[in-house]
Amino acid sequence: TRLTPGSRYAAVPKYDNNGLGLLLSVGVGCWIYEHCPFGCRRAHLLAILDNPTQHATLVRYYRRLGFGMLREVDDSFKSFGDQLVWGGVGTIMEIDVDKFLQRWGPTIRSLGVDSTENSAAGG
Repeated sequence: TRLTPGSRYAAVPKYDNNGLGLLLSVGVGCWIYEHCPFGCRRAHLLAILDNPTQHATLVRYYRRLGFGMLREVDDSFKSFGDQLVWGGVGTIMEIDVDKFLQRWGPTIRSLGVDSTENSAAGG
């Protein structure tokens, strides 16, 4: 059968406004929760400050996911250690992994194909 334009991707699940970033974040959160050899329950990241507009977008996105601001890393000597660890300047943000997974797990699960739809399609 010949596919019409756009029908090729009709069965692909659509992501919400958080998109693939949320899926990857939850995947990393699950790895931290289940496999981290140090028993980590908090995750940290650096919203890099390459461009002020992009930095503001990153901070807003991570806050929407539930991250909170831990501290700013700047060009001063007091941030030297953070610059060595993180490789740049920006905002260090953190989140409790358990709360993150509880908040976003149902959203990720809802992206999966319903088993009744899958069996009706012959799969």
